[in-house]
Amino acid sequence: MHRPASHGASYPITSDMVAGLVENLGLNRQTTSELRFTKSKLKPREGVTKVWADELQDVLLGQGCSNLLLEDAPPSLLSCRKKAPTADNQVLEALLQGMIAEWLSENTRFYHVVRGSLDIGGPMQDADLSLFHEQFCQGDERDGRGLYLWAIGFKSHTTVSAQSALIARVESAKLAGGAPSLVALEVHCCGLLTDWVRVTGNHLGEPAGFYFRLLRSMSGAPDGSKLSMLHQWVANKVSDDDALLKTPAELIRRLVAHGETLGLPVNGAAVTVLSTGGGGERRNDCGLCPARLCSARKAGGGVKNCLCFNPGMAIPARQAAKGNATLSCSAASILR
Repeated sequence: MHRPASHGASYPITSDMVAGLVENLGLNRQTTSELRFTKSKLKPREGVTKVWADELQDVLLGQGCSNLLLEDAPPSLLSCRKKAPTADNQVLEALLQGMIAEWLSENTRFYHVVRGSLDIGGPMQDADLSLFHEQFCQGDERDGRGLYLWAIGFKSHTTVSAQSALIARVESAKLAGGAPSLVALEVHCCGLLTDWVRVTGNHLGEPAGFYFRLLRSMSGAPDGSKLSMLHQWVANKVSDDDALLKTPAELIRRLVAHGETLGLPVNGAAVTVLSTGGGGERRNDCGLCPARLCSARKAGGGVKNCLCFNPGMAIPARQAAKGNATLSCSAASILR
């Protein structure tokens, strides 16, 4: 029987030992129905709270996947060699496959824990669910670390500077173009609602202020234009104190449906802008969102490279400084 040398050399790793290890990887793991979640739920766009972060860490520790808070990639051959420096390549390859399978299993469990600890209700829910499905799901596997980084990637909007920026966006929001596309119309309305409700003192249960700003953001269109007709439709609802006004998200859905009835194109060049002087509208190089500064296609395309869908994407400062309009990228409620 081989014993380690006194200077600390490792035991040799044999293929039989690896086979036993791989066979037992993933055993005694909880099913999804047995997982625990945080009692306090994180609303990602409101920023991470210390209570939620501490509770999540405790929950993940109990589920056996807290290490994924720090690990940013699956195991590699190099990491396996560090764990078994005396093993040959064939044994290392078998060990690596087992460790990757275990990591993927933990990452899927991590996803379900984080997903059950989030509250994504609101006007952005459909867009968020579409993003989850496209970016964090592949067959039966889930990318829990990706979901976690997305959830904590939103900056807090409660600081004085953040509140000032929100108020400025709400006050300046303007739907450009006499005949906006259905996508641009929905992005505009949902973006304005998202920003408005994040301003301290505003509540979805008292949406009168939102409708005032929505009407103002749609005003100024030429008489007889489709945007003018949409503006009149909303104005009539407000004037009649329509029951539909109680639920802003439903009014937006009905407004977009009315736009479809008027013959608005599904997509087009019209975009939501925050005017900073000058004129002119620009197309982008994304294909998913109408944000002028977004060039997702140049980075390979998809939601992971889209400024609107991925909150972790940095807005290119040099390009932002050149333009005469700043796109409202905070509301990526685009139906896919």
